[in-house]
Amino acid sequence: MSLPPTLSQISRRPIWLDDSQATTCAVCQAVKFNMVRRKHHCRACGTIACARCSSKRSLSPKLGYYSAVRICDNCSEGSTLFSVSATVPSAPAHGFGERTKAIQVVESLQSEAKREGAASQSTSPSSSSSSPSSSARPTAFTTEGQLHFVMTGGSSGIGVHVAAALLQLGPNVHLHLGVRRLVEDDREGKVQQSILDAAPNGALSSSAVGAQVHLYECDLSSFASVRSFATALLEQSFPLAGAVLGAGIMGINSHTLTDDGHEIHFQVNYLSHVLLTLLLEPALRRASEDASLPVPRVVAISSEAHRMVPVDITDLDSAKAYKMPLVGKWLAHGQSKAALVTFCAWLPRVARRRGYPLRAFSVHPGQTDTSLHRELSKVEKALGGASIGPASLWYRSPECGAATVVYSLLAPSLDTLGDEADANSGYYLRDCSVVAAADHCMDAIVARLLWNSTTRDIGLAREFGSPRDDEVEPTGLRTTARQNDGDSGSDEEDLD
Repeated sequence: MSLPPTLSQISRRPIWLDDSQATTCAVCQAVKFNMVRRKHHCRACGTIACARCSSKRSLSPKLGYYSAVRICDNCSEGSTLFSVSATVPSAPAHGFGERTKAIQVVESLQSEAKREGAASQSTSPSSSSSSPSSSARPTAFTTEGQLHFVMTGGSSGIGVHVAAALLQLGPNVHLHLGVRRLVEDDREGKVQQSILDAAPNGALSSSAVGAQVHLYECDLSSFASVRSFATALLEQSFPLAGAVLGAGIMGINSHTLTDDGHEIHFQVNYLSHVLLTLLLEPALRRASEDASLPVPRVVAISSEAHRMVPVDITDLDSAKAYKMPLVGKWLAHGQSKAALVTFCAWLPRVARRRGYPLRAFSVHPGQTDTSLHRELSKVEKALGGASIGPASLWYRSPECGAATVVYSLLAPSLDTLGDEADANSGYYLRDCSVVAAADHCMDAIVARLLWNSTTRDIGLAREFGSPRDDEVEPTGLRTTARQNDGDSGSDEEDLD
């Protein structure tokens, strides 16, 4: 399976000439368009040509075209972006599925790392020194450094299984969990016990969990609480190997605003996670500059709900959505998850522009029975919200839901996705596999507008504002909708 196009690849595609501006073929200058002689867009330059002058097909992995698409005769001879013999990057293959558990992912990746280590030791020094991978950074399984991970949502459900799986890496792992209402009812002891219970029998000791798991107060419905959490982490000056943006809410029936003035789905699921990630940039940068550690990663737990509704820049707080009875809460939830996918697609290019490498992935953990469904009615739970009724036939356990999160955070194969320019680009994963996210989440214009709005809302516009026009690729930003959709003047074949 070839990789889906990334936001970086899509943003480098040329802007298509509008159909209304073309009356004759841009190549031969002879054919006049009418109902019979149709218009066809060249994917390499964006101009409009006749069928005869755009009959060639070619690939362009640099632009995310992994199947042959239409290009004009001029570009077939002179374009360096397209090539019939181009190599199409493939997503890594493995045996993981929807019933794979997080612990099994770690064990499999550890075994693979040991086999590769043994194979590299058996090679001669001369061959290993000339290998292109000899200067590669270590992975989470080969590093001797301290691995620090920050996670929200680590106190229950999927989070405790992610924590238990990460602790299997060894005593060099330290987990920093943001927990809401930490001081109530011995919450710290209960969270540590939940992590112990999530691990295989005897795999973890209470002393190890106590020494390696660190809990902090963090209420995602309050920007002040998120800032306090980030400050407490930064004061320790550790390099941050990874962040898991896992906490979330769903199904709030009424239009509810936080004290910060934002719709609660959008703030808890999206805005506060962006705020936390950007505040932790010094720790992420510290890890990226340490050659003894893997390149840091940010993994956001999204959902297939991101396909349900695109981000509406004019209604980020879902005021209009909640005017629609019954569906408003689902639209608000879907928009917050779509925003997370877009954020992960945009974040690596921001990091690259700011001078350090970063991997970012959004994941769908699968239909998992967790406390996320606590706000649903009994009917909604029976139909698809919990392990009662018909939903129990297809909902997976939290330990299976954690598998894709752990894979995205640790799998070495994800470090080499795409070509060199796009190796840092954010991908969307499901069942431990890279799959295409919804087209509206890969819209570069919406991504940029969302970034501007987000940094302004969280108070970081000055530090993390969007790049100037001259800092973006020469071809400029464009929308995926205009790339993929023709108008009445183009035939169906033009949508190849």
